[in-house]
Amino acid sequence: MEGSGVQVFTLRMPAQLKEWVAKRAARNHRSTNGELLALIERERIAEMENAQPAATGQALVTQ
Repeated sequence: MEGSGVQVFTLRMPAQLKEWVAKRAARNHRSTNGELLALIERERIAEMENAQPAATGQALVTQ
């Protein structure tokens, strides 16, 4: 995978959480890895959207 931009690492999680992710993955026709990536990406996008006013230079005005 050298040069592909993909990083490999070990993730430890409680068994119940792993089972939840596996069930979501099956429902969404994804691998467990694909489901985790989709969940992380969705959260990353939501975080970016919530921070957008500051990123565009719009000021938050309170009175």
